[in-house]
Amino acid sequence: MKKKILILVMCAALTIGFTACGASYDSAYEGNKSADYDGGFNNSNSYDDYDPSENSTNGTNGNIESSEYSQKLILKYSLEYQSKDFDKSYAYIENKVKEFSGYIENSSIYGYGDRTASLVLRIPTARVEEFLAEDSELGTKVSKSQSAEDITLQYYDVKARIETLNTKRERLLELLKDAKDVADIITIESELSDCEYEINAVTSTMKLYDNLVLYTTINLTIYEVRDIEAVREDTVAERIGKGFVANFHDVCEKLVDFGVWFVTSIPYFILIAIGVLVLILLIKLIIKLDRKHTAKKRTKKESGVINCTSDNKDN
Repeated sequence: MKKKILILVMCAALTIGFTACGASYDSAYEGNKSADYDGGFNNSNSYDDYDPSENSTNGTNGNIESSEYSQKLILKYSLEYQSKDFDKSYAYIENKVKEFSGYIENSSIYGYGDRTASLVLRIPTARVEEFLAEDSELGTKVSKSQSAEDITLQYYDVKARIETLNTKRERLLELLKDAKDVADIITIESELSDCEYEINAVTSTMKLYDNLVLYTTINLTIYEVRDIEAVREDTVAERIGKGFVANFHDVCEKLVDFGVWFVTSIPYFILIAIGVLVLILLIKLIIKLDRKHTAKKRTKKESGVINCTSDNKDN
């Protein structure tokens, strides 16, 4: 019986595996078919007019390409400047962003004496290198870092999803035209409504991706200072000191985390201790009973030997 159940379970697992493989193959096939996609939607709704291919950008060099399958990178920069003329630097960056057809996504100024400006800029990727090169009026650059996130696979997965949904929508519209039964019409309209909702959601994701690729994010910080501090590299001793302090803080945080985990886990430790204690008592009880049973056997055996000896003497 157990062998039969095991065989049935194995057959079910193989069936599920083959089904999953088939689904993955169908998904890959649908993605490959998107190579023939023209990038646009020919339907009348506003979201169908969206053409992702018009915004295809090569994130590596910032040039607009006609290739539908160019690499999609989200570029981010972090810049810090010191400025002796804070107001002039702030006005300069505002005008420069407008000149390069960008926009300020977020801006804040804080501090009373020496102020600090924190801005999030969105600059067209095609002109970001040119924008970064023109920073003479901002002040003295303190630090610069950059990062790039490759979303090529996600981007074209979403694009293929839009194509699939629009194909489904067209088929549903054709079925709706031919439908005559009221129940069929209601069912098709419900499916059509769900399909259009998905198209809107996925198209919004595509627009977000396009915005992130077409516009580079620059986190800019301007510090107001009386004197420009010289920027120099840390010495070996300073690097060792900073590394030691950072690792010491890290160890302290780990110890604190361990202490929190230990204290919060005390109820579990109590349950484990009770379980171990009960197990030890059971083992001792079993050993005690076994010894009693062995002693009884030994006593019976000895009494039997004594009885046999006395019978032989009587004879």
